Amino acid sequence: MSVETTLDAEGDDELEATIARLANRGERLVFSIPEAALLLGISRALAYELARRGEVPTMQLGRRRVVPRAALARFVAAATAGPNGRGRVMTTTRRSHAEP
Repeated sequence: MSVETTLDAEGDDELEATIARLANRGERLVFSIPEAALLLGISRALAYELARRGEVPTMQLGRRRVVPRAALARFVAAATAGPNGRGRVMTTTRRSHAEP
């Protein structure tokens, strides 16, 4: 089954318009994992680990594993929204040193 057969006419037109808009601006539809790491502000090693665990969505193009632009945007949106829709709460604990 081809991609065209899975999209309705409206969805196909919208997809083509989005691709044309990105191409006109010189923007790519996919990033390499190191490029995604740079965009996310994390190390390459962490990006590969997140991709391996399936936390960062990837797809295979030939022998290359890439991160689709739309999937990366959804990943960031989901991470910042958190489970309650108000952002992710990050907590840290400090170790207190016992006074001598």
